[in-house]
Amino acid sequence: MEENKNINIDPSQIEKILSVMKLVNNMNSISNSEDNPPSAIGTEIVEKMDGTTALNKIKDAIPFLDMPYQRNIGLMVKLMEIDKLVNNFRIMSTSGTPDNGIKKKMLLAIKPELDTRKQKMVDVFVKVMEITDLVEGLKLNE
Repeated sequence: MEENKNINIDPSQIEKILSVMKLVNNMNSISNSEDNPPSAIGTEIVEKMDGTTALNKIKDAIPFLDMPYQRNIGLMVKLMEIDKLVNNFRIMSTSGTPDNGIKKKMLLAIKPELDTRKQKMVDVFVKVMEITDLVEGLKLNE
């Protein structure tokens, strides 16, 4: 029992698990055909990026469950791993310094080809980018 006291479960993770379980049940009710088990491509990457032990404990318990539950929970675990993988890559991609200069140049390059309404929209976007750059510069100077 003492082992269970050390596990901290985030309520948002429980909500994600429940929503994924509903998704899995909906997918199973739609397709009654037997699917092959998901391939193990990229599992090493997911295991390296997985920082929580709760998901690993669920994966370890899958072989001891009844067959219908094995399939559903196995699919749920794979979906959660994919979600974690996508979120980690999203964090890594947004952690770099954004370069609005390239975006501004692209917008200004296509501006002559657009009609007047869309040209005004491009002008607004460019101004918003400039304001964003100024605000970020002020935050860095503080």
